[in-house]
Amino acid sequence: MELALTSLKDIRIFLSTFAKKNGWDKFMIERLNAAAEETLMSLQQNDKAREESKKRLFLSARKEDGGAILEFVSLTGSGNLQDRLAMLDDQVQEETIGREVSLRLLRHFSSWVRHQQYHDTDIITIRIENTDSLPYEKTWN
Repeated sequence: MELALTSLKDIRIFLSTFAKKNGWDKFMIERLNAAAEETLMSLQQNDKAREESKKRLFLSARKEDGGAILEFVSLTGSGNLQDRLAMLDDQVQEETIGREVSLRLLRHFSSWVRHQQYHDTDIITIRIENTDSLPYEKTWN
């Protein structure tokens, strides 16, 4: 899909389906959607300096230790995305340029964030915990 806010609807459908298959409630779906939206906007901001070429977005989601790991990969150009990701994975392991992304809102929804950049590729991996309570619940004694 294209790296654009217009892709947000498809991303939400994907994440909602993923969450429901894992038995998660609407609060987890809301956290996944909020984190995805913030990540998408962050990737678009990173891409502003390189607007001459359209970027594509690849999103994967997996369940891990009761939470969710989302990986957003944005690439420039055409060609087989899976081949480029496989080739990139080998290169990134050798020449990883990793740094923590400190976006306050994204950190609010996720327990950790990792951002890697390699040439014309951005990879943002985030972990969202599945809590059994409302996102902003406060208990008073």
